Amino acid sequence: MSLTRRIKSVATVLGLRVLGRHYGGAFSLYLDQQHPTHQDYGELESIFETSTGLSIPIYANYRFQVKAGWQYYGSLQIMGQLKRAGQLTKAELDFFHAAIGSRTINISIDVANEAVQAIAQRLPDLFILESMNDPEYLLLRTTEKEQQKTVQLYVEQHASMLKQLAAAKVVYIPAGAALLEIGFMSGGHSTFAFEQLGMRASAVDNQYGGLTDDSALHEYNKRTLSSKVEFRQGDITKKTSFESESFDVIYSASVLEHVQDLKSAFSEMYRLLKPGGVIIHNYAPFFSHNGAHALGIGDSPWAHVRMNIEDYMSYIEKLRPNEAVMTRDWFSSAMHQDMPQWKVQRLVAEAGFRIALWKAKPSAKRWLRDLTPEVIRDCFAATPEIGIEDLTSQSVSFVGIKP
Repeated sequence: MSLTRRIKSVATVLGLRVLGRHYGGAFSLYLDQQHPTHQDYGELESIFETSTGLSIPIYANYRFQVKAGWQYYGSLQIMGQLKRAGQLTKAELDFFHAAIGSRTINISIDVANEAVQAIAQRLPDLFILESMNDPEYLLLRTTEKEQQKTVQLYVEQHASMLKQLAAAKVVYIPAGAALLEIGFMSGGHSTFAFEQLGMRASAVDNQYGGLTDDSALHEYNKRTLSSKVEFRQGDITKKTSFESESFDVIYSASVLEHVQDLKSAFSEMYRLLKPGGVIIHNYAPFFSHNGAHALGIGDSPWAHVRMNIEDYMSYIEKLRPNEAVMTRDWFSSAMHQDMPQWKVQRLVAEAGFRIALWKAKPSAKRWLRDLTPEVIRDCFAATPEIGIEDLTSQSVSFVGIKP
């Protein structure tokens, strides 16, 4: 190559990198794929053959590198927390490590529940008393100081988000606004944070955890924090018990990906908002590298998107028998698999909202390097309506305004 051509080539690459920084990194992400790095996903354990003739590789260490899927099982999550706190015996630690394995849990959920129940009997002061009546819903006790620390993290995140939206002139949310958060089963900390920011905060959840009384984590935290947040049971895809035009803001994070009927959900949000009110949502797309949540990904890159749902259920039954029941329920009732970004945008607009902001955050480069032409081709064949942006976006944030 001549010096002139070499200079032009370097200039082109540098120019594209500048564009990449200016437009959010998309160009640089794809330029970096020219120099892929070796990914160590452990031993290739086997190959799963689908009904359509695909060969899906099964790597020993891929899944838990993406996200620790065992944390979706309450009893194992509790054991993980107790391990970090140094509360497990040597025998309990050995049991825990053997249980979580490297890519799938090695024990049944019932056995895990029994193990945690035994720990709760040994360490009752560490658990919320009301929750000990049902081993499936055991909850660890937290101090007011620990709760305030968690809430403060949400306060900082929410304050930053609201400041950025105001600075970009997307929307300004005043102090004292009436806010409804969708989803609070993780403990309500996010809603408590909005309250501490001066908002009149409420929350609604369909109580998929099965708890509505004092044994529920959000009620325990509410008592500890002396909060006035109103928690209500309700399904956002149906008419809730809130009055029409009750709120200035409706917010959710990591919720919309679990809502099967988004059309009805956005219609109910529209009913609940005052004129000029806003919806602010962040969700994890199913088609991303981590499948919205690790419970639903395979053991190699984008395996959950490369296969159709029938093949994926066969995959789970064969390769993750101890997780099969929960995963099957999760796929059938807690995750929509046919909702590319353009469809969500259309549903928001059809509900009557003006989309004021739409921002997709790309997956980290280390994962995008796995998005080979073969993987893309398989994903498009399995779900023809998706595009590259659906495969590369690990989270989506948007704001809609009710006229």
